[in-house]
Amino acid sequence: MKRFKVLIILTGSLLMFSITGFVAYRTYVNRHGLTSKDYITKGRKLLFEKRYREAEDVLIRALTLDPDNIKAMGMLGTIYYRMGERDKALRYWKKALDRAPGDPILTGLIQSVEKNTANPAPLYHMSIQTVAHAPLWEQYVSQGQDLYLQGNYPEAVKAFNKAISLKPDPHIYFLLGATYLKMGRRDEVINAWEEALKLNPDDKMIKRLIEKVKRPTATDRQ
Repeated sequence: MKRFKVLIILTGSLLMFSITGFVAYRTYVNRHGLTSKDYITKGRKLLFEKRYREAEDVLIRALTLDPDNIKAMGMLGTIYYRMGERDKALRYWKKALDRAPGDPILTGLIQSVEKNTANPAPLYHMSIQTVAHAPLWEQYVSQGQDLYLQGNYPEAVKAFNKAISLKPDPHIYFLLGATYLKMGRRDEVINAWEEALKLNPDDKMIKRLIEKVKRPTATDRQ
């Protein structure tokens, strides 16, 4: 009888321990079970809704899980820029550029903010306060730029093409080509940048970029 009571006590203790552990596990999963990709998706939605502080918190969680995530860094830079925190924006964009050396849009963003220009070339970079009052083509450019930083390249292409349909501008063609470059669509990259060169024949940077893209790759030589 005594052994039976001891067994009951032990079984009860183990059951309580199991229940406590399960509850703790479920609480942990509810709080931390999202992946970096989940947090980025959520952060993107909050960014479009202009809920910047909430988006900031979500994207920092994404970086906690994946410290090298370029999309999260780029989006955080956009959020801080739109909130007027330019130093933080620069810090995150530079971190992203360290992991994607030579990225033309990140390079342009950093240069434009450091130079403190209102409409920097080759980017149109506007704060949130001015976007709503800007011409429609500029709104599309700003939208495309944000989409690019979020890694949503197909939608960025659509936005840049809408801007071009309203204003065929060499800088927008540059952005379009840079986006195609991320998608690995070399022919479209060359077409976009050649259109930019037609509109601005003296642009030496575009000439160099076109020559670089046209160079045969190891795959081409096989």
